[in-house]
Amino acid sequence: MSENDLQKELAYYKKQLDRSSGESIRNDFILSSVRHQLKQKKEAIDTLTILQKEFSTALSLDSVFAKTVKAINKHLRMDRSIVLFPGVVSNIFTAGVWYGYPDESLALLEKGKIELLPDIFKSGQYLLLNKSMKADELCQNIQKTFVLNYFTGVPVLADEEAIAFIIAGREFEKVPFILPLDKGDADTLQAIAGLISTIIQNRKMVELKLQKTEVEKQKEAISVQRDTLSETLAELRHTQAQLIQKEKMASLGELTAGIAHEIQNPLNFVNNFSEINTELISE
Repeated sequence: MSENDLQKELAYYKKQLDRSSGESIRNDFILSSVRHQLKQKKEAIDTLTILQKEFSTALSLDSVFAKTVKAINKHLRMDRSIVLFPGVVSNIFTAGVWYGYPDESLALLEKGKIELLPDIFKSGQYLLLNKSMKADELCQNIQKTFVLNYFTGVPVLADEEAIAFIIAGREFEKVPFILPLDKGDADTLQAIAGLISTIIQNRKMVELKLQKTEVEKQKEAISVQRDTLSETLAELRHTQAQLIQKEKMASLGELTAGIAHEIQNPLNFVNNFSEINTELISE
């Protein structure tokens, strides 16, 4: 075999090796991505299962969010989580519940305010900022106000009304130890927000049922009172009829007595006159 043939054969095998290496790298990347996605799904399911067990319609909304941010940090490997609530001023949100912040950040959180426009509260919307992304004005404000480097955020809605906005993030991202946040993390937060929305709606349904039960009790009490009043009114009417009858009988008695008296007076006069005449005749 000539030297030229050897070089051609070496070039062929090198090309095949490069192709195999490229395919192997691509396969490793795909496999790594699949593993990451599966891990995200498992963490999401575990977190949702834990929260479902802890949530109840009797739990206050603050307690619901407090349990939520704690579970997010613990089971989704987030460094800091925070829940923003609507303030008095339209579109202005303030920090209400948080977890993972050092004590020196508390004063900053309590004073922190941020504007969230209605567009972010449409169904399916979310915020996402990782190391490879350029932060827009809103993300920059969140970074500065709530001391978060990389984060994802989702709205919590109930009957299309803005209830809160959940933000969870990390201080650092370093592949392969701490992978960048991606849409899978936003999807997990959206699932948690959906669970909270369901809890809020169930609470409203329970309140409506309680109100309906209370109204039915009031109606029943009013019906009983109406029946009692009807019976009392019937008794009063019967008593009134008896009193009227007694008054009539009493008046009739008085009239009869008066007539008898008037009749008796002339008779007495006649009797007295007769007695006098009899005495005079005797004399």
